[in-house]
Amino acid sequence: HTTALKSLDGLRDIPSLTSFSADHSGLSDLSNLIALPALTWIALQHCAQLKDATPLGQLQKLETVHLTDSAITTLPEGWCGPVSQLVLKGCHGLTSLGLLPADLVKLVCDESAGLTRLDGMQSCKKLEVISVQACPALQDLGTPPASLREIQARGCMKLTSLEGLQTCHALAVAGIPTSVVNTHALKGLPSVMICFDVNELGKPKVKGQLVTLPVAFINAINVLPAVSLMLKGPSGSWHGSRHFDLFVLSQLKTLTSLNFDEFDFHCNLAELAWLVPMENLQSLVFYPRGNMSHVLDGGVYDSIKKVKALQLKICKEAKIKPPAHLNV
Repeated sequence: HTTALKSLDGLRDIPSLTSFSADHSGLSDLSNLIALPALTWIALQHCAQLKDATPLGQLQKLETVHLTDSAITTLPEGWCGPVSQLVLKGCHGLTSLGLLPADLVKLVCDESAGLTRLDGMQSCKKLEVISVQACPALQDLGTPPASLREIQARGCMKLTSLEGLQTCHALAVAGIPTSVVNTHALKGLPSVMICFDVNELGKPKVKGQLVTLPVAFINAINVLPAVSLMLKGPSGSWHGSRHFDLFVLSQLKTLTSLNFDEFDFHCNLAELAWLVPMENLQSLVFYPRGNMSHVLDGGVYDSIKKVKALQLKICKEAKIKPPAHLNV
């Protein structure tokens, strides 16, 4: 650790140095970084005294910046270098992203408590991935560029609208919090896979009850004409208890694909009766190497024919009459 390092005063020009790390340092002044003109990679993580990052904008060859858990409050209003990756995880003092680099491809701002809005993207034409997970104050996704392929905003429990994503025609994955009540921005983006984390719902307030999805969230998902859904939740325990009411998933009327990613649970075939009403379901994947993939010999149903065969098997086991969509 370099906690004794307070500044870069006296730093001599080192024209060949391409990487620089001062994690856990006492740095508070970056003005002499200009002495390292060849830098392409820099890490200033866990720097509790570092607030002003504007000198980073002067480095003409800089490509990757890591500022995780630093005290940054000010970012450059312009970047000379071709910065493609910017990591600002846990930067709680940030309330604005300044003017983000034009060459930015990946932006990570997870757990940054001061961010209420994603700003500064007006020059970004190559941005593909945004991760703002667990930002407790975030309420506005701003206006991401059309190049965006993935956004992760799970755990942002003040975010209620996906406004701003409607022009992101390349969007393939949207990780959203269960606080969302407005998904209209995704209506014209039929190829998007929606992801959410049932861990956000916590544990039941009353012993013996199960947690369920908010009605407003269910309604927001049902507005979309065809939904591919990936779920994250409790995993890793063969005999773990289940707090989430799986039957609520049958209320999602437009599901075409359902994937239990990192969400493991155990039940018998009859207890999968919530799958039976899903008449548009074309693909179903249970957590790999998990309880249900063991019970169901792999747990991968990658065609309509396989899904319907499973639904009929569940009907037989649960002794329920097959609905009309299963009648051949």
